[in-house]
Amino acid sequence: MLPKSKEIRVEIINQCQYNCVICKKNELTRRQFTMKLSYFNLLIDKILKETKQYDTVSFAGIGEPTLNGDLVNMVKSCTKRGLKSLVVTNGEFVDGAYFKRLQDAGLYSLRVSFHGATRTGYRKLHGVDNFNKVKDNINKISSIKKDTKLLLACVMVYGINKEPVQRWLNLWKDIDADLLEVWHAHDWVSEFKYRKEQEYKSRTCGRLNNGPLQIQADGSVNACCFDWDGKLEFGHLDQQSLKEIFESEIFNEIKKHHDSGNFKGSELICEHCDQRNADKTDVLLYSSKYDKEKRVKMTSTAYEEMS
Repeated sequence: MLPKSKEIRVEIINQCQYNCVICKKNELTRRQFTMKLSYFNLLIDKILKETKQYDTVSFAGIGEPTLNGDLVNMVKSCTKRGLKSLVVTNGEFVDGAYFKRLQDAGLYSLRVSFHGATRTGYRKLHGVDNFNKVKDNINKISSIKKDTKLLLACVMVYGINKEPVQRWLNLWKDIDADLLEVWHAHDWVSEFKYRKEQEYKSRTCGRLNNGPLQIQADGSVNACCFDWDGKLEFGHLDQQSLKEIFESEIFNEIKKHHDSGNFKGSELICEHCDQRNADKTDVLLYSSKYDKEKRVKMTSTAYEEMS
């Protein structure tokens, strides 16, 4: 049985021009890939031929999707197939002209990660001095957006860019944004210690039963977006059907631990993952649209319930 989500999340590139301190992309051991348009279309058509479950494609992953020169045409492909498309980006290359191309292609929403209320905080967290450039891009997007939604997200880290939430919100007081959110940084499973691992954990994070179909840049399928290095891969879309992938021995082995909540001795990265922390009251600092308690149980892209 497929996870209940209606979202296909596709990593169309696993490289990025930023050097964010909250990201593990510089320690990636899986091969670097940039997904080609023809391969993207092959995978999407294969999925749609097998099931009518999915209605959304989100372009997100360890890499920056705008570095893939086929992104606009991939969005067009989604629109042509009746699929809603979402892009998660650092915003460096999404100026007014590029945004208009995405909007004309039928893009449903653009989420810009803008981690810092000041130029100094932004530079410390992102590792690049693009505060003014990206802020200017967001101003231009706001002035020309029509059907495409603009979402702005910030991650705060104590000792790096921790600034008053209101200061960050003030940056956008004249911006036509459809969603503003501020979060505490997550741990990329357990690679960082931004969130304290709690003794009491939920049985499962919900992703194995309810989460998006997660496709990496080489076409492999893994358990979740926090599995940055592909440790939980359990299939490959150009070699197997969805039915074969989600009935595979390796998927069922991972699912067994999520169903039971017992990860001891499993050697799965899920055992110490902060996404299983039972108390998530300190994770979301602000959302302009969603109730905090409900929001932390939803996916970060299509905003579907996970548990």
